[in-house]
Amino acid sequence: TTKPYFNIAGYNFTTKQHYAIRDNFLSCIFLKSILEVSCSHREMFAFSCTAPTLTLEQEEREYADLDSEEKENILDDVFGRNAEATEEFNRREITQQQFDDFENALERIPLEEQSEYQMALIHCPDLVQSETNPRLFLICEAHNHIKAAKRLVEYWRLRVQIFGRTKSFLPMSVLEGGALEGDDEVIAMMREFPFFRHFLPNDRHGRTVISSTTNYGDKSFDKYSRDVKLKYVWYFLHMAIKRESTVLRGLVYIAAPSLGQTVKTFDRIYFKKLVAIHDCFPFKMKAMHHVNNRLRPFTMFLSYVKFFVDKGTRLRTVRHERLRAEELEPYGFVREGLPTALNGTLELHADWVNSEVDFSGTDNSIETESN
Repeated sequence: TTKPYFNIAGYNFTTKQHYAIRDNFLSCIFLKSILEVSCSHREMFAFSCTAPTLTLEQEEREYADLDSEEKENILDDVFGRNAEATEEFNRREITQQQFDDFENALERIPLEEQSEYQMALIHCPDLVQSETNPRLFLICEAHNHIKAAKRLVEYWRLRVQIFGRTKSFLPMSVLEGGALEGDDEVIAMMREFPFFRHFLPNDRHGRTVISSTTNYGDKSFDKYSRDVKLKYVWYFLHMAIKRESTVLRGLVYIAAPSLGQTVKTFDRIYFKKLVAIHDCFPFKMKAMHHVNNRLRPFTMFLSYVKFFVDKGTRLRTVRHERLRAEELEPYGFVREGLPTALNGTLELHADWVNSEVDFSGTDNSIETESN
């Protein structure tokens, strides 16, 4: 059978060769975009062609160096095989001794490293208990009191850094008396870019699913400051940990970003803070899925940004080349729970800002089972 071919500059290439040339061409366009962004946005953007990256070969070596139990844990998280067992463990009663160990771990952290947490205890002790219940942090760290204490301290350090020394001690709400009351820019961004972060129905394994898109059309995403975007993300994650599924079974992230838009709006400082925020909230990121039909150039972009995240997150990141729901189903996604942009059947609505505008009245209690 004669293979289909493409004629480029007088030479015939097979389909496979043509795709390789196309991807190389797109990679060049990608690098050109980086250079243009770096030159035209020197103050805000810091995307350098000479920046360190993490290659696929390095990732493969990282995975190969893991022991069999670590590899199994990663696969369990990515495919959702351990969701029920995780919830069963997280529902176990936390003993008074474990809470005492947690308090002792906090006392061993130098005061200068937990000054924001201590200020919160002085200014809003009830809020500390209701919005950052120690139980959440112990559950997140599988009852490891040392790690839980460090995560709680880091949470308050970043909360004060992002919201300031006054508003950070107010309830995380957009209503009167809340940390976002009167913050018109954040509310405007939520309404203009409601799919920057969006809750999808839980996956087949009962885990919380968050989707994200950077395909904004003609809208100018970068007109909002870095601080406004970070407040948006913080508020959204605050809503996420109010969901029992997030605490008990973990969170799955899926994005179908526009490569060009992502490069144009990329901000290295923002991204590093974004990673830090995710690392301090009391939930576990079980898997991250990135869908882009320009796999090779997008892989180049991911090799750069993945350099900033920890090894566990890197190895739980899955790249998908095609927008096909059936390719996502083995990971726990169902067609009915995927938006039409991912060839699912779910019609997204931009009203989550109104329907989930305030969770300040709920608490962080999780029904537990006695040992």
